[in-house]
Amino acid sequence: MKDNWFETHRHNRHRNERSEAPQQPSQDSQRLLTTLGVAAVGLFLASGLEPPFVAAMFREFLIFASLGFVAVAVFRRDAGNAARVTAWDQAAILLLIGLVASLFVDPAAVQQALVDRGLIETPAAAPVSGN
Repeated sequence: MKDNWFETHRHNRHRNERSEAPQQPSQDSQRLLTTLGVAAVGLFLASGLEPPFVAAMFREFLIFASLGFVAVAVFRRDAGNAARVTAWDQAAILLLIGLVASLFVDPAAVQQALVDRGLIETPAAAPVSGN
């Protein structure tokens, strides 16, 4: 009879998952602290900039960090619905913090700061149409 590699592989994978020892809560805490540490490093790096750019750069750092955790999750083949903290959870937490930080970005202040530095041209005023 011909061996079915896919069936054998799937069966062995499930048997290995059941035989693994459950992850300790301290490992979950460590992963959450790592996530908060990454957010703190992003805030530290962004705080070296001028005030209008801090929230915008903090958001960008966190979005790129969350993409890094997504790459780690894919590489480690973490399950998205695991009963423990995975790299997917870390990426989601960083993305959530980044989205909350984006609420504090003032686009007009950032645009004015860029105009003051000569990095962009003064935006043209919208034409007023009179009927």
